[in-house]
Amino acid sequence: MKIDKNKQQKKLERRFLAPNFRPFLALTIVENTDIEDEFAVESEDGTKKKIVQQTIKAYKETGKATFTTEIKYEQQIDEEKSMREDSRITYVLPIGTVLIWEEGTGYIVAEEGFQTLEEIEESINLLKE
Repeated sequence: MKIDKNKQQKKLERRFLAPNFRPFLALTIVENTDIEDEFAVESEDGTKKKIVQQTIKAYKETGKATFTTEIKYEQQIDEEKSMREDSRITYVLPIGTVLIWEEGTGYIVAEEGFQTLEEIEESINLLKE
């Protein structure tokens, strides 16, 4: 096949990957953040139960915060067998870190690039220019 390199091309359009605008509840750690939270989640049939305790404490002097999650998970496998798992995870994070609330899990460290509505609008306006 022979290609005519002098042939005028059709006008190309800008297209964008459609963003996901699913809203999330978020908490930004500030100098005076001091949170203690606890909640429980149970399966509909009552065979699984998870208790989550979270603490978030900022330290102005260091510019850091500790974020600790303790989980107690219990499961009734059958009439004779059950299991229990205890875990504890502690992060040391800089003040200004954004935590996302995830239903059934609690606060998590945001790995993705979450933005406020104002930041999204600013990005869209820059694309229009």
